[in-house]
Amino acid sequence: MIRTRAWLRYIVFTIICAVGLYAFPGSTEIDAQVFAINIGIDRLENGMMRVTVQMPSGEDDGASASSGNSKSEESDDEQDEHSKQLKRAQQIQQQSKQSGYLIATADGVNFRDALNIMTATLPRLLNMSQVKQIVFSEAFAYDPEFMDLVDFMVNRNSIYNAAQIAICLGSAEEFIREQNLILGARLSKAQDAAWYAHQLVGFVPETHISDIYYAAHSGCCDGMAALCATNMFTSVVSSNVDASGTVYAGQISRSGANLNEYMGSALFGANGMVGRLTGYETQLAQMIRGEIVGMLYMSNGRITELNPRAKPDVAIDLSKDIPRISIGVKLYMQIDDASPSVQDVRAQLERELLELVQKCQNMGVEPFGFGKKAVRQFLTFEDWNNYHWRDRFAQADVGISVDIEPIDAA
Repeated sequence: MIRTRAWLRYIVFTIICAVGLYAFPGSTEIDAQVFAINIGIDRLENGMMRVTVQMPSGEDDGASASSGNSKSEESDDEQDEHSKQLKRAQQIQQQSKQSGYLIATADGVNFRDALNIMTATLPRLLNMSQVKQIVFSEAFAYDPEFMDLVDFMVNRNSIYNAAQIAICLGSAEEFIREQNLILGARLSKAQDAAWYAHQLVGFVPETHISDIYYAAHSGCCDGMAALCATNMFTSVVSSNVDASGTVYAGQISRSGANLNEYMGSALFGANGMVGRLTGYETQLAQMIRGEIVGMLYMSNGRITELNPRAKPDVAIDLSKDIPRISIGVKLYMQIDDASPSVQDVRAQLERELLELVQKCQNMGVEPFGFGKKAVRQFLTFEDWNNYHWRDRFAQADVGISVDIEPIDAA
């Protein structure tokens, strides 16, 4: 009897599995999907939104494929409209094949419409659970719809909330098209390695799209995201010869196989982007936030290296109408014969940090996380929301002190 029941359960289980596989053929198969690696979003001049997606093509070297257009020398005047459209499509297809990666675009009245069109035209089901990076054009980041799209992406289960976010100074589509594999075997791994390298220098913040969402809704701080651009090597020299990184992405004086670069940060308020910081200002902001790993610092033509000793000490006094914020930064400074004096570095750094805070106050944003400490002085979220921290911070009295402990560079 027991053996008979076991056989019945086995038969019923087998039938259920067979029906499930028949009812949903290929619904979870890898071969039925294409996985997005990078997403770009632009607002076009006609008001439409363009979504650009980069995905693996499954080819070792798609760039070597031929477009198959034997009439490339024929002038546009000698072709009818259909031939022009076909030629343009073949050119885009050829440009999109980059070392095993394909790029597709779709235009729509909004993100969901463009995504719907792309889903209908791709040869596979688009899967965005593995997205590494979402690139927004700066023009769209200032758009009132930007935060609505961030909300939609974060609350849509199919989009990876830990994807890095970057703001492109130019076309996000063109940036994605230049996102080539320079070193390594896979673009996704190469991008992870690049972000790790960026964090060691501190010229850009590491920000996930969910960070922008929560910052906008928490009321405790405002978001920051990396600035990116395609550098055409115009050799723009820093306007400050006594500081490194006082430029934005696309302006770095350099050369190399990779045209894309990251430098500086975008600042966000509750309704979208409000301004920029240079790479150097971003380093200082991350020093206040307690997220800097280390940085080279120049003073009076001399250079040294600064490293954090501990998280900054932040004290906030809300007993009066105008908040009083005291910030204590503790650093190690490497000393050798070519180093600037500790006194010069301390005085210069205190001045620059205060100027940075005042710049953010003038823009009406608080990206340093002071609000996370201030909110602890309120019993309820209603009391905190009624305090209007962003408005109060813009008027806050801020004092900064830097405590430097010299260490032997050797």
